[in-house]
Amino acid sequence: MRVCARAAAGATGRAAAPAGHAGHAPVQPVTGEQGLYRQPGPGTLLVSSDRAAFVTSVVLPQGGRAAVLPAAPVMPGQAQVTALPGTLGFTQVFTVASLEPLNLGGAAGARSVGEISRAVEATAASLPRGAYTVATTTYRVEQFGSLSVRASQPGAEVRVNDRPVGTAPVVVTDLPQGQVTVSVSLGGYQTFTQRVIVRPETTSEVSAALRRVTGILSVRSDVPAAVLIEERRRVTRRWT
Repeated sequence: MRVCARAAAGATGRAAAPAGHAGHAPVQPVTGEQGLYRQPGPGTLLVSSDRAAFVTSVVLPQGGRAAVLPAAPVMPGQAQVTALPGTLGFTQVFTVASLEPLNLGGAAGARSVGEISRAVEATAASLPRGAYTVATTTYRVEQFGSLSVRASQPGAEVRVNDRPVGTAPVVVTDLPQGQVTVSVSLGGYQTFTQRVIVRPETTSEVSAALRRVTGILSVRSDVPAAVLIEERRRVTRRWT
């Protein structure tokens, strides 16, 4: 038996998302993270199987206790839509498909994958080999903020976590909360780098003061000569 479960937003079917919890589509921030959703999360879980089965899902939120969702039948070629509760942080959903209904109430309140696994194994101990299978779905529910970057030299390239996001001045939206590294660079200037905390529903500001690249120039001549730098006379030296 094969089962597939994936998070989805705005799905319709036998089950609908709870009132006030329509769910959100995935957010794709410029920093490249995958599987991110705004609060309260994706809203629904789509489950399909290659044969008639009963499915029960267990949701384990980050730092929280597991919740067992109601069991439901699923038919081949048809997707069973299950409402997902709102969570925050890294979330794991374990969907158990079996040939007969399983009471996974023993997994309710579990704090770890190990506890959930033991509860499933104990409940399915009486089933014949191959009579059940488990699909795992993971996603992250985050709060998002924005970043406004300005530079003393317009047109400088801006990167967030080493990914290009545009040229200054620029506003970067849909960044998950937490620390990011901002770098601003322009030819002939030293690269500006700063660590910034992105806060929920807030625009954090970065002002990059770019400094010209400087160095030491050594000039030698076997005769007395005037030294011009950018057509300006800097020094006259005589050798004796």
